[in-house]
Amino acid sequence: MIRQDYLMRLLDQLAQALARVLSLRENEARGQALDFLNRESERLIGIDGAMLEILSPDAIRKATASVEKGFVAARILEEISLISEEEGDHHRATAAAVKAFWLYAAAAQADASAADNTFRERIAGFGDACAERGLAEGDLLSLMAGYEMLGEFGRAEDALFALVEVARRPGDLLPVGRDFYARMAEHEDAELEKGGLPRNELQDGIDGFLARVQSRLSQIEIPDEAREAERAANSS
Repeated sequence: MIRQDYLMRLLDQLAQALARVLSLRENEARGQALDFLNRESERLIGIDGAMLEILSPDAIRKATASVEKGFVAARILEEISLISEEEGDHHRATAAAVKAFWLYAAAAQADASAADNTFRERIAGFGDACAERGLAEGDLLSLMAGYEMLGEFGRAEDALFALVEVARRPGDLLPVGRDFYARMAEHEDAELEKGGLPRNELQDGIDGFLARVQSRLSQIEIPDEAREAERAANSS
């Protein structure tokens, strides 16, 4: 269980740091705000903010080695995302936001007793905001995993379908989809219902996923065939 006293001390220190960051942002000193946030991240969780942006979400979880620090890492990344968006760096903002979502979801999964419905709903809403950014493959995989950790199975399936649409090699997603639906089948009916993906919809989901993959594969193959036909016509 999250040690509430330890978490509250961390959050109090984080709140003081974020108040300073907000002051710098209001004065449009965003570079200074990021520098300060990087240093505070090192002080609070032992990893500076720049490294948080480099590491994968799972690597951050392992490096922080506690639910409490993982939660703080998520909040720091959320702030980095906000500052980056203000600076017009959409790519950086999106990457930080998706990592923050994954870490929030991991914290909620690791300590279900401390993560009430309001907190989970806030995390899911944060994930929805990330989804609206137009995510790349890696970010969509993180989004999908985060939703699954939250028990938001319908949202996870939506992320899987979105992943098919942007994947450079959609055929490589077949094992991803297969494993996802296999995990879903292992859940109790009540869990699936609550997560927005009832058992009686699983087969429809599988069929829809396979159809989307096949459609994307055909879209990729058609241009190649067209180029071959054009080359044959030019050589004749």
